[in-house]
Amino acid sequence: MNKFGGQTFIISYVAVYSEGINYARKKLDDIFERKRINVKWCYHKLFDNLRINNSKIEFLWPRNNKLCHEAIDWCDNLIKVCRSKSLGTSNIFRQDNCLPTNDFFSTPQIRDLVESKFLEEGIKIINANECPEFVRPLGFDKLHTLGHGSLFTSYRNVPTNSPIVFWFDGEKHSYPWKPLLKRKSDNPNIWWF
Repeated sequence: MNKFGGQTFIISYVAVYSEGINYARKKLDDIFERKRINVKWCYHKLFDNLRINNSKIEFLWPRNNKLCHEAIDWCDNLIKVCRSKSLGTSNIFRQDNCLPTNDFFSTPQIRDLVESKFLEEGIKIINANECPEFVRPLGFDKLHTLGHGSLFTSYRNVPTNSPIVFWFDGEKHSYPWKPLLKRKSDNPNIWWF
């Protein structure tokens, strides 16, 4: 028996995305079980970011409609990369029959407009700068998506999994872009902050 056996470990979030907590649980639950540590997962707000038809879709996930040519070309290239690596491409864009709740947007038309504009501007920023592979138009994501698309931020900072237009600072890169929300960086040497 280890020194932590029988103890309860509380993991608490102010807000968390469903895919994020599922990933964390998959990684940690086995470890805690082997060490006989009880775990209690707590959160104030759970955002639904499952890329499936019955999801509430509480994140940015654009449809493939009315995008500018630069965005279409960038997305086509991402799809080619995914196919070359035998990765699925079916969930890059939200399907027309996948209807999100309107908790974040007053109408579906406003949602489509915001998603497409954030995607297009994010692609312009990425194309004009040397971005790491995981920086996507709709935010940091190591998966082959258009980005995480988080709309959650706090007074403390802007997460990099939110659209790049929120936090990319063009002044650091001689690019004419001011972030919509200023990101605080712990490390000024990391270029994408």
